[in-house]
Amino acid sequence: MEGLKLLIKNLTFILLLASVLELLLPNKSMRGFVQLIMGLFVISAVLTPMTDLIKVKLPNQIPAFADQSASDLPVLAAGGEDKNVGESAVNEQYKKILVGQVKTLAEENEVFINKVEIELEKDYDRTSYPKVEKIIIALENPSNVNVDDLRATGSDFKEKVALFLQVPENIIEIM
Repeated sequence: MEGLKLLIKNLTFILLLASVLELLLPNKSMRGFVQLIMGLFVISAVLTPMTDLIKVKLPNQIPAFADQSASDLPVLAAGGEDKNVGESAVNEQYKKILVGQVKTLAEENEVFINKVEIELEKDYDRTSYPKVEKIIIALENPSNVNVDDLRATGSDFKEKVALFLQVPENIIEIM
C-alpha cells in the first residue's frame, strides 16, 4: 500500500513538473527533449516502489573481512603511552586479514587447509604495513588423496597465494 502511495505521489509531481515546463518553454522544438526527460522520470517513479517491494539485499562484505569484529581489537589507552600495544594490535589484525584472505583463496580453489601462520617483519617503517617474511600453510591430508597429488595441489596453491598476496614464492612453505 505504501508503494502505491509513493507511486501516485511521484507521478502527480512529474505531471505537474511537465506542465510547468511546457508553459515555460516557448519553443516547440524543445518539446521532444522535455518528453524524453519526463519519460525517464516516469520510468524512475515506477521502478522505485517496485524495488522497495522486492527489497533484495546484496552482500556488501568481502569474505576475508566478514569475520572481523570490533571486539578483536583491544581498547587502547589515550595519550600514546601504550604505543607498542597499539602497534601489536594493528599487526595482529593485519595477520588475521591475511590469514582470512589465504583461507578464502583456498576455499575458492577447493584446497583444504588445517592452519595458516604468517610472520611479519619486526622492524619496519611505521608509515606502511610490515612486509610478510614467512607464510606457513598446513594442508589437510585426506586419507583417499595420493601424496603426489597433494604436493601438486600444494605447489599450484603456493603460486596462487604468491600472486594474490604479491610476495615471493620462496617465503611460502606448504606442509
